[in-house]
Formats: sequence, C-alpha cells, structure tokens
Amino acid sequence: MQIFLYFCSKFSNKMTLEEYISVHTTPENEALESITRDTHVHILNPHMLSGHVQGRALSMISYMIRPKRILELGTFTGYSALCLAEGLAEGGKLITIEHNDELEDTIRRNLARSPLGERIELVIGDAINILNSQFSILSPSGARLFLNSQ
Repeated sequence: MQIFLYFCSKFSNKMTLEEYISVHTTPENEALESITRDTHVHILNPHMLSGHVQGRALSMISYMIRPKRILELGTFTGYSALCLAEGLAEGGKLITIEHNDELEDTIRRNLARSPLGERIELVIGDAINILNSQFSILSPSGARLFLNSQ
C-alpha cells in the first residue's frame, strides 16, 4: 500500500487519491452518465448514488468472480445494479430489492437504458419480508450479495 501511495504522491500532480483513480479508470458508459446526471437533478439525496469510482470497483469484482446470481439489497436509482451486472456469467441474473416504492419508475427507466437491464429483476418491498417469503431467490448456490442500503 505504501508503494501505491508513494506512486500517487509523485505522479498525481497534487490530485486527491479519488481524483487520481477517477481520471485513470474506465469512463462511465452513456447509460451510467445519464443515471448520474438525472439522479443529481431529480432525486433527493443524490449522494447515495454509488458513482463512477465505486461503480468501476463493483464491476471489476463482478468480472473477477463471474457470478451466476447476485442479490443486491438497496437499488436507489439502479447505478450499482448495472455495474454489478457487467460481470455476470453467461445466463446470469441480478435480483435487486428496493424498499422505496417512489423510486420504482425511475429505477425501471434507468435499467432500460442499458441492455444489461434485461438481466436485472427489480423487486419493490421490504427486503426482510421478501427474503423470508421468497428465500428461493438465493438458490441455486453461488449467489453473491451486495448490500447497498442504510
């Protein structure tokens, strides 16, 4: 870690670590850029959006694991779901549960912006109740969980 921080201090032109990572990572695709912009313009508490750097990290982890199924708790506006879906194995599926039903139309619109949205199932409701009544959504084995809620 010290080597990485040394490298950043020498070559980052006085950027913060987050700025350096943001500049040197893969840019957001058009769908993610639109979600970021629309979330900041239309949604209360836009700081809850995963964002560019976190999204690229989630995508990388998903690509490394190549899961068949991912369960995400807390969708917000769908940004992280699309990032996680990038690494799904062939035929894989992401199930995301969002408690706030007022965000449903926004989430569905955002997921439709990307072809990956077809691999994502949005469930609206209380995650504990949904998981208790539909525990089979975690089967078959190999599901990965991403908790994205407060």
